[in-house]
Amino acid sequence: MKLEIGQALYSKAGLDKDGNPFLNTHIVTKVGKVYFEVDTDRIRYRIETLQRDSDFNRITLSVSKDDLENEIELSHTYDFIRNKFKGYGKIEITLDQARKIKSILEEK
Repeated sequence: MKLEIGQALYSKAGLDKDGNPFLNTHIVTKVGKVYFEVDTDRIRYRIETLQRDSDFNRITLSVSKDDLENEIELSHTYDFIRNKFKGYGKIEITLDQARKIKSILEEK
């Protein structure tokens, strides 16, 4: 991977108050042969994996802001769906909604 000084990289930060994915932006400040550094951290990152070189906190940065936002949205959507259907008892949805869900889940 080719990294350049001034290049923006991104990491997960969670959701904002409206439930939209929120990312931290990191600017590359130094690039070596194996490691690089960013403006928001004193610990170096591996160029090959974009992963923080630390045994304590293995943060991985992303080159693509859109891919990371989609990953966060998918994770939160999955959690929403799982929480909606967990447990026993009647689920508060209509027959039409149940049919639509079944149709989507049967897609290949």
